[in-house]
Amino acid sequence: MKNRVQTLAQAITVLNTLLQAWGISYNSYVAKDTTMYLTFDAKGKGSIVQLVDPNTKKLEGTTNFDGNKLDKGRYLVIDGIRGLYEATELTVGAAKWESDAIAAIKNGELSIIQDGEIFNLPLTEVFNIHYAAANGNGDDFRDLSHFPTIRPETVFKIQWTFPYGVVVPANVTAALARIEFRCHEVVLS
Repeated sequence: MKNRVQTLAQAITVLNTLLQAWGISYNSYVAKDTTMYLTFDAKGKGSIVQLVDPNTKKLEGTTNFDGNKLDKGRYLVIDGIRGLYEATELTVGAAKWESDAIAAIKNGELSIIQDGEIFNLPLTEVFNIHYAAANGNGDDFRDLSHFPTIRPETVFKIQWTFPYGVVVPANVTAALARIEFRCHEVVLS
């Protein structure tokens, strides 16, 4: 895992460049580390699943996204992502969250779309990555180098695309999936 202070500095540099390109000026900002997450029951799902929409409500343990637009001045600069899976428990509250998943889950793609695609990654990159064995950081986040940024006051989509023709079996005990985005939340004033 990168040093978080160094990563924050890189994220702020990227955001400053983007703000200049978008013609947005500001007096100051507040930045903090945050992890945005969402969880869904993939049992019986296939094709494309929208994970956030205007009706998404923050529900502790399930998601901390509230709708599909950020408040004015609030930016999410993403620097890492991980996927977690639960195959035995039926509720989010009881999930033990493993880093491996069944093929139908980990062979899909995850996209963030906001005025075009800002992020797309095959889910094999975020499930069963076992960084802990490779470098000892133990957090299983996949670092992102391009810092995808979700802007305020503009609709965004987070969508899960299953492999063509593949459906998560409806007869499995459970198929809960969780995506966590390690972010720098920046609020401009």
